[in-house]
Amino acid sequence: AEEAHAKAEAEAKANAEAEKELNAAQQKTTDSQDLDKVDHALRETLHEDKKEANRIAKALTVSSLKKVIREHGGHPLKTKSRKSEFVKAALNAVSDSSDSWDEVSQVLSEVLQSQSNQGRGFKPPSSSSNGKGSRHHR
Repeated sequence: AEEAHAKAEAEAKANAEAEKELNAAQQKTTDSQDLDKVDHALRETLHEDKKEANRIAKALTVSSLKKVIREHGGHPLKTKSRKSEFVKAALNAVSDSSDSWDEVSQVLSEVLQSQSNQGRGFKPPSSSSNGKGSRHHR
């Protein structure tokens, strides 16, 4: 139990750090050059340290998500669970393959669309196995 507690504490600390970095990153413009840099950093890190990769991915996805959301005319992510869903989607896209940032942002766009179009007959990506996608059968 102590180990789990220490783990949770370390994670909370890492999240706070990521939040700080994220806020700093949002002050700067998120042009494709920045994304390339982060994408490269994320790739390097995935090989060395999963925790670090998660931290980078969190900062990467939440800021880029805001961009994707704007492009889709959606709303900023307000809840933690939605944020983590996106983070997972992005992490999977990057770690499962040698795909480019385009691939990651496409996954994020798909997840976004499935969330913003729920209840309008849109079929979410099959990767979401949490059952939430069946809402539109009502």
